[in-house]
Amino acid sequence: MDKLHFPIHPQTLRIDTIRSFDIFSEGESGEMKLYHRAGENYTAKDHAKIFKMNVSALFVKNSERGRYYKYLETNISDIIDDPLLNATSKAEIIHSLLIAQAMTLFDSPGEEIINKYKESIKLTVDFIIKEENAIRYLIQSSTSSHHLFNHVVNVGIFGLGLAREVLPGDSSHDMNEIAAGLFLHDIGRFTIPKYFNTRKGPLSSEEWEIMKKHPEEGFKILKKFNALSDEITVIVWQHHERHNGTGYPAGLRGNSIHTYSKICSISDTFDALTSHRPYRPGKSSFNALAIMQNEMKGEFDPKFFAQFVKIFSRQ
Repeated sequence: MDKLHFPIHPQTLRIDTIRSFDIFSEGESGEMKLYHRAGENYTAKDHAKIFKMNVSALFVKNSERGRYYKYLETNISDIIDDPLLNATSKAEIIHSLLIAQAMTLFDSPGEEIINKYKESIKLTVDFIIKEENAIRYLIQSSTSSHHLFNHVVNVGIFGLGLAREVLPGDSSHDMNEIAAGLFLHDIGRFTIPKYFNTRKGPLSSEEWEIMKKHPEEGFKILKKFNALSDEITVIVWQHHERHNGTGYPAGLRGNSIHTYSKICSISDTFDALTSHRPYRPGKSSFNALAIMQNEMKGEFDPKFFAQFVKIFSRQ
């Protein structure tokens, strides 16, 4: 594969659909050959050729990545319900769509992209409910990039894993809204200067005061776009509160912190530790959990943290 193209799973192509991007296959010497032209109907006969050729991946131009993800948004429900796709591939496809949508969201938040993001989050919840090993596969699809869009998706996945462990599976908890809160928890950082995320050292005290405003800013953004529920509100406001009262913005402690926010707090901190930064490499999962257990002792609800450790012991 050259650097001008990226791979897609052949089963993401749906029969009797018309795309706005070309599809390529890889030749024996690595050259890209046009397989199916944009604007033409993709037929059952076209699809059958893939299986005859024993093709494991097709390719799309990087310049048409946005068009591919629009196509994915339109067809994601059919893709996830496809019995010919294994759970690992479904997790990879869901993850790639969530990342693409989070990139758009943090570039320019708006009502339309928030709603599309929430639709994909709901599909993710459905996938987790139906597939026993979904969390494992989604975690395996995650990367340790320092980018904010990668962080919010990781926290959403980790948080859903923990929520499944500690919350009863009944109607007393709206898992779709909890998940939306987890995946939107850091939306307020859209208002924070971009260089905060790329600088090669810790923030100054003045910069930290600006950073600490992002829960409030997140609430304002989501209120503006009519995207708040009780679950989302409490997660956005409280995800930096700490069990021992050392967090912000209100310095809440213990049972004053909502269960959903405790879930997000643990997931958020874990991803921050395991993500690569411009000024330091990410920690391994084991070392990150050890730091949270020992150096950050008291900051997290011990019952929830113990369940979080179990999730990664099964990876």
